[in-house]
Amino acid sequence: MRRVCLILGLAAALAGCGGAVPPTAPPAAPPIGEVRGLSEIGRGDFDGAVVTALAPVLRRADGQVLVPALNFSAAEPAPLLPDPAAAVVVGGDPLTGLAESGGVAYGVVRVSGPVQLGADGVRQIQPTSSKVLAPAVLTLADLQKNSTVYQGQVVEVPGTLIVKAAEALLVEAAGPGGVPAETAAQIKILHPFDDPELFAALDSNAAIRYGPVTVTGLWHGNGLQVFWARR
Repeated sequence: MRRVCLILGLAAALAGCGGAVPPTAPPAAPPIGEVRGLSEIGRGDFDGAVVTALAPVLRRADGQVLVPALNFSAAEPAPLLPDPAAAVVVGGDPLTGLAESGGVAYGVVRVSGPVQLGADGVRQIQPTSSKVLAPAVLTLADLQKNSTVYQGQVVEVPGTLIVKAAEALLVEAAGPGGVPAETAAQIKILHPFDDPELFAALDSNAAIRYGPVTVTGLWHGNGLQVFWARR
């Protein structure tokens, strides 16, 4: 029943919805190849197996769940969940060390454990280990200069988000119309990243949406997998 309430709660949320000194290297994380995607876990590819997932987590009174990304357009963070199977419950004790907003706790967690299928058809991980990950706060220039240092790490980076069709960039500075400044540092936003409420709040120039945001996500493969972006 706890898992059913949690998923119903998610459905309701969806309906409402330059430093000169090099940065210090963050603690080592497992190679990205060892981390399994939530959609793979949710559709049953790893039932009975021990997996590691690294993803945003929401914790409410009725439980805690991993989701691909979060939206912060309202006071309470809501899941961005294009694939319902990508919601994976985290069993065990409530996670600690999460931030709070609007009565909901959230953060990024790395969790390992066996995958089980509940009677309600919702998959969950029973943690044998878990760690809430605080992002490394960087500038875009620092991230570019230390790309290999931050591979597989959670980072928080401010910049101007530029979205056009299925492509997105985060740039250090942009001029009128969302055109990146000529010498500005920039990074690629990896797909999928689709936050319609955020995009609608950005400035527009023809087919381009742009505006200042702070992005939290996973840096790997010279691109940023977005966990959430906030104005």
